Amino acid sequence: MSTGGFNFAQGNLSKLLALPKYLLSVIVSWFVPRSDTKWVFGSGIGVAEGALVVARQLRLEEPDASISWLVANEEEAEAARNEGFVPVARESASGYWATLRAGRIVVTHGLGDVNRFGIMGGCIVQLWHGAPIKRLHLDSQVTTAISGPAPLRVMLRRMYLAGSRQVSLYVAGSPLAAERLRSAFRVAPGKVRVLGDPRDDTLASQAADPAKAERSKQQLQELLAAAGSSVSAQDMLILYAPTWRDGDADPAAPTKKEVTRLRKLLNQHGAHLLIRSHPLGAGAYEGVLGERVHLLGADFLREITPLLGASTRSSPTTLRLPSTSPSWDDQSSGLPLTSTTMKALGGSTSRLQ
Repeated sequence: MSTGGFNFAQGNLSKLLALPKYLLSVIVSWFVPRSDTKWVFGSGIGVAEGALVVARQLRLEEPDASISWLVANEEEAEAARNEGFVPVARESASGYWATLRAGRIVVTHGLGDVNRFGIMGGCIVQLWHGAPIKRLHLDSQVTTAISGPAPLRVMLRRMYLAGSRQVSLYVAGSPLAAERLRSAFRVAPGKVRVLGDPRDDTLASQAADPAKAERSKQQLQELLAAAGSSVSAQDMLILYAPTWRDGDADPAAPTKKEVTRLRKLLNQHGAHLLIRSHPLGAGAYEGVLGERVHLLGADFLREITPLLGASTRSSPTTLRLPSTSPSWDDQSSGLPLTSTTMKALGGSTSRLQ
Protein backbone atom coordinates (compact mmCIF):
# COMPACT_ATOMS: atom_id res chain seq x y z
CA MET A 1 0.00 0.00 0.00
CA SER A 2 1.00 3.63 -0.30
CA THR A 3 2.87 5.46 2.37
CA GLY A 4 2.75 9.23 2.45
CA GLY A 5 2.37 12.20 4.75
CA PHE A 6 -0.49 13.98 3.03
CA ASN A 7 -4.03 13.46 1.87
CA PHE A 8 -6.67 15.96 0.84
CA ALA A 9 -8.91 15.45 3.86
CA GLN A 10 -6.11 16.45 6.25
CA GLY A 11 -5.02 19.34 4.05
CA ASN A 12 -8.57 20.64 3.73
CA LEU A 13 -9.07 20.66 7.48
CA SER A 14 -5.92 22.78 7.80
CA LYS A 15 -7.29 25.20 5.19
CA LEU A 16 -10.52 25.72 7.09
CA LEU A 17 -8.74 26.22 10.40
CA ALA A 18 -6.53 28.84 8.75
CA LEU A 19 -9.47 30.90 7.44
CA PRO A 20 -8.89 33.79 9.92
CA LYS A 21 -5.27 34.06 8.70
CA TYR A 22 -6.46 34.26 5.10
CA LEU A 23 -8.87 37.07 5.94
CA LEU A 24 -6.22 39.01 7.86
CA SER A 25 -3.75 38.57 5.01
CA VAL A 26 -6.22 40.12 2.55
CA ILE A 27 -6.37 43.27 4.69
CA VAL A 28 -2.57 43.44 5.09
CA SER A 29 -2.10 43.10 1.32
CA TRP A 30 -4.03 46.34 0.76
CA PHE A 31 -1.26 48.34 2.43
CA VAL A 32 1.90 46.58 1.20
CA PRO A 33 3.16 47.50 -2.28
CA ARG A 34 4.64 44.86 -4.56
CA SER A 35 7.88 45.29 -6.48
CA ASP A 36 8.10 44.42 -10.18
CA THR A 37 11.76 43.43 -9.76
CA LYS A 38 11.02 40.84 -7.06
CA TRP A 39 10.17 37.30 -8.11
CA VAL A 40 9.36 34.33 -5.89
CA PHE A 41 9.33 30.76 -7.13
CA GLY A 42 8.15 27.56 -5.52
CA SER A 43 7.37 23.96 -6.37
CA GLY A 44 5.75 21.15 -4.46
CA ILE A 45 8.83 18.95 -4.98
CA GLY A 46 11.57 21.49 -4.28
CA VAL A 47 13.88 23.38 -6.62
CA ALA A 48 12.59 21.68 -9.74
CA GLU A 49 9.90 21.40 -12.38
CA GLY A 50 9.08 24.10 -14.92
CA ALA A 51 9.61 26.78 -12.28
CA LEU A 52 13.34 25.99 -12.27
CA VAL A 53 13.56 26.32 -16.06
CA VAL A 54 11.76 29.68 -15.97
CA ALA A 55 13.89 30.96 -13.08
CA ARG A 56 17.09 30.05 -14.91
CA GLN A 57 15.93 31.85 -18.04
CA LEU A 58 14.85 34.88 -16.02
CA ARG A 59 18.31 35.08 -14.47
CA LEU A 60 19.84 35.15 -17.96
CA GLU A 61 17.46 37.70 -19.45
CA GLU A 62 17.01 39.95 -16.40
CA PRO A 63 20.17 39.77 -14.29
CA ASP A 64 18.91 42.56 -12.02
CA ALA A 65 15.80 40.65 -11.02
CA SER A 66 15.61 39.55 -7.39
CA ILE A 67 14.85 35.81 -7.40
CA SER A 68 13.82 34.06 -4.20
CA TRP A 69 12.92 30.39 -3.91
CA LEU A 70 10.49 29.36 -1.18
CA VAL A 71 11.87 26.21 0.45
CA ALA A 72 10.60 23.60 2.90
CA ASN A 73 13.91 22.40 4.35
CA GLU A 74 17.67 22.83 4.32
CA GLU A 75 18.15 20.40 1.44
CA GLU A 76 15.96 22.56 -0.78
CA ALA A 77 17.71 25.70 0.51
CA GLU A 78 21.08 24.28 -0.53
CA ALA A 79 19.71 23.43 -3.98
CA ALA A 80 18.42 27.00 -4.35
CA ARG A 81 21.78 28.48 -3.34
CA ASN A 82 23.54 26.21 -5.85
CA GLU A 83 21.32 27.67 -8.56
CA GLY A 84 22.13 31.23 -7.48
CA PHE A 85 18.71 31.94 -5.93
CA VAL A 86 17.93 33.30 -2.48
CA PRO A 87 16.34 30.54 -0.36
CA VAL A 88 13.54 31.63 1.97
CA ALA A 89 11.74 29.34 4.40
CA ARG A 90 8.23 28.95 3.01
CA GLU A 91 6.28 28.90 6.28
CA SER A 92 8.33 31.58 8.05
CA ALA A 93 7.63 35.29 8.51
CA SER A 94 10.35 35.90 5.91
CA GLY A 95 8.53 33.61 3.48
CA TYR A 96 5.30 35.50 4.05
CA TRP A 97 6.98 38.87 3.51
CA ALA A 98 8.90 37.73 0.41
CA THR A 99 5.67 36.46 -1.17
CA LEU A 100 3.70 39.54 -0.12
CA ARG A 101 6.27 41.91 -1.69
CA ALA A 102 6.89 39.97 -4.91
CA GLY A 103 5.57 41.41 -8.15
CA ARG A 104 5.64 37.96 -9.79
CA ILE A 105 4.86 34.61 -8.19
CA VAL A 106 5.55 31.33 -10.05
CA VAL A 107 4.26 27.94 -8.85
CA THR A 108 3.89 24.42 -10.24
CA HIS A 109 1.58 22.56 -7.87
CA GLY A 110 -0.52 25.03 -5.94
CA LEU A 111 -0.52 28.28 -3.98
CA GLY A 112 1.14 26.42 -1.11
CA ASP A 113 4.33 26.20 -3.20
CA VAL A 114 5.01 29.68 -1.84
CA ASN A 115 3.61 31.24 1.34
CA ARG A 116 -0.11 30.92 0.70
CA PHE A 117 -0.96 33.84 3.01
CA GLY A 118 1.17 36.27 0.98
CA ILE A 119 -0.32 35.67 -2.46
CA MET A 120 -3.32 38.04 -2.25
CA GLY A 121 -3.17 40.61 -5.01
CA GLY A 122 -0.02 39.19 -6.59
CA CYS A 123 0.54 38.30 -10.24
CA ILE A 124 0.60 34.50 -10.06
CA VAL A 125 1.71 32.17 -12.86
CA GLN A 126 0.69 28.52 -12.49
CA LEU A 127 2.87 26.27 -14.67
CA TRP A 128 1.35 23.00 -13.43
CA HIS A 129 3.46 19.86 -13.16
CA GLY A 130 2.46 17.37 -15.78
CA ALA A 131 0.19 16.44 -18.64
CA PRO A 132 -3.31 16.16 -17.12
CA ILE A 133 -4.38 12.62 -17.99
CA LYS A 134 -6.21 12.38 -14.66
CA ARG A 135 -9.04 14.43 -13.23
CA LEU A 136 -7.63 17.47 -11.51
CA HIS A 137 -8.55 19.90 -8.77
CA LEU A 138 -12.31 20.63 -8.75
CA ASP A 139 -12.98 17.96 -11.37
CA SER A 140 -11.92 15.40 -8.77
CA GLN A 141 -14.17 14.73 -5.78
CA VAL A 142 -11.21 13.89 -3.56
CA THR A 143 -9.89 17.47 -3.81
CA THR A 144 -12.64 18.85 -1.58
CA ALA A 145 -12.99 15.78 0.63
CA ILE A 146 -13.60 16.48 4.30
CA SER A 147 -15.61 14.94 7.13
CA GLY A 148 -18.27 17.26 8.39
CA PRO A 149 -21.62 18.91 7.65
CA ALA A 150 -22.56 20.20 4.21
CA PRO A 151 -21.89 23.90 5.02
CA LEU A 152 -18.23 23.05 5.65
CA ARG A 153 -17.93 21.45 2.22
CA VAL A 154 -19.61 24.47 0.61
CA MET A 155 -17.20 26.83 2.35
CA LEU A 156 -14.23 24.70 1.34
CA ARG A 157 -15.29 24.64 -2.29
CA ARG A 158 -15.63 28.42 -2.28
CA MET A 159 -12.11 28.71 -0.85
CA TYR A 160 -10.78 26.57 -3.70
CA LEU A 161 -12.62 28.70 -6.25
CA ALA A 162 -11.24 31.88 -4.68
CA GLY A 163 -7.74 30.44 -4.85
CA SER A 164 -8.15 29.51 -8.51
CA ARG A 165 -9.23 33.04 -9.35
CA GLN A 166 -6.15 34.48 -7.65
CA VAL A 167 -4.00 33.01 -10.44
CA SER A 168 -3.29 35.42 -13.30
CA LEU A 169 -2.08 32.87 -15.86
CA TYR A 170 -2.28 29.11 -16.24
CA VAL A 171 0.31 27.71 -18.66
CA ALA A 172 -0.70 24.67 -20.70
CA GLY A 173 1.49 22.40 -22.80
CA SER A 174 -1.16 21.63 -25.41
CA PRO A 175 -4.74 22.52 -26.39
CA LEU A 176 -5.95 19.32 -24.69
CA ALA A 177 -4.13 20.24 -21.48
CA ALA A 178 -5.59 23.76 -21.65
CA GLU A 179 -9.06 22.30 -21.91
CA ARG A 180 -8.50 20.18 -18.81
CA LEU A 181 -7.01 23.07 -16.81
CA ARG A 182 -9.89 25.42 -17.63
CA SER A 183 -12.35 22.84 -16.40
CA ALA A 184 -10.37 21.81 -13.32
CA PHE A 185 -9.80 25.34 -12.03
CA ARG A 186 -13.13 26.79 -13.22
CA VAL A 187 -11.51 29.77 -14.92
CA ALA A 188 -12.26 31.71 -18.09
CA PRO A 189 -10.51 30.55 -21.29
CA GLY A 190 -8.39 33.71 -21.41
CA LYS A 191 -6.58 32.76 -18.21
CA VAL A 192 -5.23 29.54 -19.72
CA ARG A 193 -2.71 29.86 -22.55
CA VAL A 194 -0.98 27.18 -24.58
CA LEU A 195 2.66 28.24 -24.21
CA GLY A 196 4.33 24.84 -23.91
CA ASP A 197 5.63 22.97 -20.89
CA PRO A 198 8.90 24.58 -19.71
CA ARG A 199 10.07 21.20 -18.37
CA ASP A 200 10.35 19.93 -21.93
CA ASP A 201 12.89 22.60 -22.88
CA THR A 202 15.66 20.35 -21.58
CA LEU A 203 14.52 17.47 -23.78
CA ALA A 204 14.12 19.72 -26.81
CA SER A 205 17.61 21.18 -26.42
CA GLN A 206 19.10 17.68 -26.15
CA ALA A 207 17.29 16.60 -29.31
CA ALA A 208 18.90 19.51 -31.14
CA ASP A 209 22.37 19.09 -29.62
CA PRO A 210 23.86 15.54 -29.41
CA ALA A 211 26.62 16.82 -27.09
CA LYS A 212 24.02 17.94 -24.57
CA ALA A 213 22.27 14.59 -24.84
CA GLU A 214 25.54 12.77 -24.15
CA ARG A 215 26.27 14.97 -21.11
CA SER A 216 22.78 14.26 -19.81
CA LYS A 217 23.36 10.53 -20.25
CA GLN A 218 26.60 10.72 -18.29
CA GLN A 219 24.88 12.69 -15.55
CA LEU A 220 22.20 10.03 -15.35
CA GLN A 221 24.84 7.33 -14.93
CA GLU A 222 26.42 9.35 -12.11
CA LEU A 223 23.09 9.87 -10.37
CA LEU A 224 22.32 6.17 -10.57
CA ALA A 225 25.75 5.29 -9.19
CA ALA A 226 25.25 7.73 -6.30
CA ALA A 227 21.90 6.05 -5.59
CA GLY A 228 23.65 2.66 -5.40
CA SER A 229 22.50 1.41 -8.80
CA SER A 230 25.34 -0.07 -10.83
CA VAL A 231 24.46 0.06 -14.53
CA SER A 232 26.53 0.28 -17.69
CA ALA A 233 26.06 2.62 -20.63
CA GLN A 234 24.81 -0.33 -22.71
CA ASP A 235 22.08 -1.40 -20.29
CA MET A 236 18.47 -0.69 -21.13
CA LEU A 237 16.83 1.49 -18.49
CA ILE A 238 13.10 1.32 -17.80
CA LEU A 239 11.65 4.09 -15.63
CA TYR A 240 8.44 3.39 -13.75
CA ALA A 241 6.94 6.42 -12.00
CA PRO A 242 3.58 5.52 -10.38
CA THR A 243 1.12 8.29 -9.71
CA TRP A 244 -0.23 9.40 -6.33
CA ARG A 245 -3.54 8.00 -5.16
CA ASP A 246 -4.31 10.12 -2.08
CA GLY A 247 -3.05 7.40 0.25
CA ASP A 248 -4.81 4.49 -1.48
CA ALA A 249 -2.99 1.27 -2.27
CA ASP A 250 -1.13 1.06 -5.58
CA PRO A 251 -2.86 -1.62 -7.70
CA ALA A 252 0.28 -2.07 -9.80
CA ALA A 253 2.42 -3.44 -6.96
CA PRO A 254 3.39 -6.91 -8.27
CA THR A 255 2.65 -10.29 -6.74
CA LYS A 256 5.45 -12.77 -5.91
CA LYS A 257 4.77 -14.62 -9.15
CA GLU A 258 4.99 -11.39 -11.13
CA VAL A 259 8.24 -10.45 -9.38
CA THR A 260 9.83 -13.74 -10.43
CA ARG A 261 8.73 -13.22 -14.03
CA LEU A 262 9.87 -9.59 -14.00
CA ARG A 263 13.38 -10.47 -12.81
CA LYS A 264 13.65 -13.17 -15.47
CA LEU A 265 12.66 -10.73 -18.23
CA LEU A 266 15.11 -8.09 -17.02
CA ASN A 267 17.94 -10.63 -17.06
CA GLN A 268 17.02 -11.82 -20.54
CA HIS A 269 17.09 -8.30 -21.99
CA GLY A 270 19.96 -6.87 -19.97
CA ALA A 271 17.64 -4.22 -18.57
CA HIS A 272 17.25 -2.38 -15.28
CA LEU A 273 13.94 -1.23 -13.82
CA LEU A 274 14.05 2.11 -11.98
CA ILE A 275 11.06 2.71 -9.70
CA ARG A 276 10.67 6.39 -8.96
CA SER A 277 8.00 6.91 -6.31
CA HIS A 278 5.67 9.88 -6.11
CA PRO A 279 6.75 12.63 -3.67
CA LEU A 280 3.51 12.25 -1.70
CA GLY A 281 3.51 8.48 -1.37
CA ALA A 282 5.54 5.39 -2.24
CA GLY A 283 4.08 2.02 -3.12
CA ALA A 284 5.10 -1.26 -1.50
CA TYR A 285 7.92 -2.22 -3.85
CA GLU A 286 10.52 -3.39 -1.34
CA GLY A 287 9.93 -7.03 -2.28
CA VAL A 288 10.79 -6.31 -5.91
CA LEU A 289 14.21 -4.78 -5.33
CA GLY A 290 17.31 -6.61 -6.44
CA GLU A 291 20.28 -6.53 -8.76
CA ARG A 292 18.24 -5.18 -11.66
CA VAL A 293 15.40 -3.39 -9.82
CA HIS A 294 16.20 -0.15 -8.06
CA LEU A 295 14.04 2.11 -5.90
CA LEU A 296 14.86 5.78 -6.39
CA GLY A 297 13.94 8.70 -4.18
CA ALA A 298 10.98 10.90 -5.07
CA ASP A 299 13.37 13.76 -5.83
CA PHE A 300 15.26 11.72 -8.45
CA LEU A 301 15.04 12.94 -12.03
CA ARG A 302 12.97 15.96 -11.02
CA GLU A 303 13.27 17.60 -14.43
CA ILE A 304 12.13 14.61 -16.49
CA THR A 305 8.60 14.23 -17.80
CA PRO A 306 8.71 10.44 -18.10
CA LEU A 307 5.81 9.83 -20.46
CA LEU A 308 4.54 12.67 -22.61
CA GLY A 309 7.77 14.65 -22.34
CA ALA A 310 9.69 11.80 -23.94
CA SER A 311 7.20 11.71 -26.78
CA THR A 312 8.29 15.22 -27.83
CA ARG A 313 11.51 13.59 -29.05
CA SER A 314 9.60 10.83 -30.88
CA SER A 315 10.97 8.33 -28.37
CA PRO A 316 9.16 4.97 -28.28
CA THR A 317 6.45 5.31 -25.64
CA THR A 318 4.19 2.61 -24.26
CA LEU A 319 1.32 3.54 -21.95
CA ARG A 320 0.60 0.63 -19.62
CA LEU A 321 -2.58 0.82 -17.59
CA PRO A 322 -4.20 -1.56 -15.08
CA SER A 323 -7.35 -1.73 -17.19
CA THR A 324 -9.16 -4.03 -14.77
CA SER A 325 -8.38 -1.89 -11.75
CA PRO A 326 -11.31 0.12 -10.37
CA SER A 327 -8.88 2.83 -9.26
CA TRP A 328 -8.50 4.03 -12.85
CA ASP A 329 -12.22 4.84 -12.90
CA ASP A 330 -12.38 6.46 -9.47
CA GLN A 331 -12.72 10.12 -8.63
CA SER A 332 -9.03 10.91 -9.08
CA SER A 333 -8.38 9.14 -12.37
CA GLY A 334 -11.75 8.75 -13.98
CA LEU A 335 -11.18 10.31 -17.39
CA PRO A 336 -12.05 7.92 -20.21
CA LEU A 337 -8.80 6.61 -21.66
CA THR A 338 -9.83 7.40 -25.21
CA SER A 339 -10.37 11.09 -24.34
CA THR A 340 -6.62 11.36 -23.81
CA THR A 341 -5.03 8.55 -25.76
CA MET A 342 -7.01 8.72 -29.01
CA LYS A 343 -5.73 12.26 -29.55
CA ALA A 344 -2.20 11.53 -28.37
CA LEU A 345 -1.89 8.41 -30.53
CA GLY A 346 -3.48 9.77 -33.69
CA GLY A 347 -6.84 8.07 -33.22
CA SER A 348 -5.46 4.58 -32.61
CA THR A 349 -5.41 2.54 -29.42
CA SER A 350 -3.05 -0.07 -30.81
CA ARG A 351 -0.17 1.26 -28.69
CA LEU A 352 -2.12 1.04 -25.42
CA GLN A 353 -1.30 -1.98 -23.27
